[in-house]
Amino acid sequence: MKPPVFLLASERSGTNLLRRRFTEFQNEYYGPAPIHLLNHLYWSEPYYGDLTSEENFDAFVGSALGLAYHHFSPWDEQITVNQVKAEYGSLSGTNRSAVGVMHVIYSIYAKRKGYSSYFCKDNNLFDFVADIKLLIPEAKFIYLYRDPRDVIVSQLKRPLQNKSISFLADLWREEQVKCIRHSQFLDRYNDVILISYEGLIADEEESIRRLCAFLSVDKFEKKSAFSGHEKTEIQEWVNLQKPTIKDNSGKFLKYLTSSKIEKIEGICWHQMIWLGYEPISEKRKIISSRKVELDSLVGKAMRSITSRSRKSGTTAEQMDRIKYTRNLQSKWR
Repeated sequence: MKPPVFLLASERSGTNLLRRRFTEFQNEYYGPAPIHLLNHLYWSEPYYGDLTSEENFDAFVGSALGLAYHHFSPWDEQITVNQVKAEYGSLSGTNRSAVGVMHVIYSIYAKRKGYSSYFCKDNNLFDFVADIKLLIPEAKFIYLYRDPRDVIVSQLKRPLQNKSISFLADLWREEQVKCIRHSQFLDRYNDVILISYEGLIADEEESIRRLCAFLSVDKFEKKSAFSGHEKTEIQEWVNLQKPTIKDNSGKFLKYLTSSKIEKIEGICWHQMIWLGYEPISEKRKIISSRKVELDSLVGKAMRSITSRSRKSGTTAEQMDRIKYTRNLQSKWR
């Protein structure tokens, strides 16, 4: 079995594009629709009780599997609690944990699809790097990054997103702080590859070739691995069935005012420069943390108001997902 690969990135950085394209160009790794298992269950694990108890473990695995099916694009292979338990020892040993359950579920699904390992694109994986490496020492990582000014333009298009520029810039900065630190550590052991969104869309095949070389897999001609079972109707995935948009960078110059660009650059300054993105501001504008917090709170309040009026545009699958994850969160929040 090939070592699994985990994607470290902020949302709206081309994460699903890379997941889809990589799966389409090789035969070893399968990237299923992300179920964000660790993001939802890692923190709630203690509240299920001692997982050596069969009853507690059954409940925990059942909750994890539910994430694959209470989904706007549900997995098309049915995996049961008993099947996960049967495979657990050989894949994750005797230590029962959220990371172990994630590893087993993704491994089973990839094998069902005819692949030897999996590509995990779940959100917030930068919060779980240490635990993943502890349980899966052979694991590999990709750090995918994108110009924060374009990330924020993309975020602002999401119907229910917080529209505060300060909030979105601060979120990007905090996530890159984690990704940059992890990437430096992982690079010592050749366990990470860095890919920019701009490089991916400009020369998709070259980016995939680099990734295949890093993971020691052969690249093939593009195939249709996802036809028929992944839904792409929602706003975030609408372009996945289309050819890659090669000029989808630098959009912030058109869609953001100079004051908004200055604010983003002021908040994201050090991480932008580390990643090779040049500010257009002559010097950094220092923005107080209190100002960022206040702007973020205003954005959160406005999001709460607008989300109520837009529920009619939410699909039944999305509402089912929201209700399911809220129920999981209720165990510890």
